Amino acid sequence: MQVRKWVFEDTRGTLFFEFALTVREYARIQTFPDDWEFTGSLSAQYKQIGNAVPVNLGYVIGRSLIRLLNDIEQASKSSKTGKKEQSLGDVDSLEAGIEKLDIAM
Repeated sequence: MQVRKWVFEDTRGTLFFEFALTVREYARIQTFPDDWEFTGSLSAQYKQIGNAVPVNLGYVIGRSLIRLLNDIEQASKSSKTGKKEQSLGDVDSLEAGIEKLDIAM
């Protein structure tokens, strides 16, 4: 049974109600898409969400790594040839690929 908690104050005093967030509410906090399905028992679903890297954080880290690797590649090529060359992959192509996969960000 899920427990919820709300605190209300009025002229008669303070009323307390206890609650816990649902799996879907926690998934939204972790930026999972609304159509993402979690399997297993309720406690297993909470663990899946709790152990996950937030979707948007993973996306930003991935973009940063691509930029870093491209910068390293360009620096390496320019030091060998004396001129800058265009990198093989870039963040724009990553974003285009994500849009093709229809991942909501």
